[in-house]
Amino acid sequence: MHLTQQDLAEIRQVVAFQLSALQRDDYVTAFACASLFIQEEFGTPQRFMAMVRSAYRPLYRPRSVMFEAVIALENIPTQQVLILTENDQLVRAYYLMHRQADANWKINGCLLAEVTKF
Repeated sequence: MHLTQQDLAEIRQVVAFQLSALQRDDYVTAFACASLFIQEEFGTPQRFMAMVRSAYRPLYRPRSVMFEAVIALENIPTQQVLILTENDQLVRAYYLMHRQADANWKINGCLLAEVTKF
């Protein structure tokens, strides 16, 4: 996996843009940050947001967000983000990224892991 500094900046920007949209309940913008695969899977911004609110609550209303490195998970560019939840728990989000046919980076999935050690 070879990413340029521009790739890294664009990946971070897309994730930050989606997190910001989620906090504003901007369904359309948050949905637009998702890959075509994710958009097809959920169909509408409203269904996407319902899934985020139920399955990815730490992303919906974080108290604090800290961007970490982009790593490769099975050769997939993955943006790590440390999240402090509204309940003061630390969670690491792994945003799986995908370069679309138009060369833009989009979010193609997210894994959450509770942080138990610093």
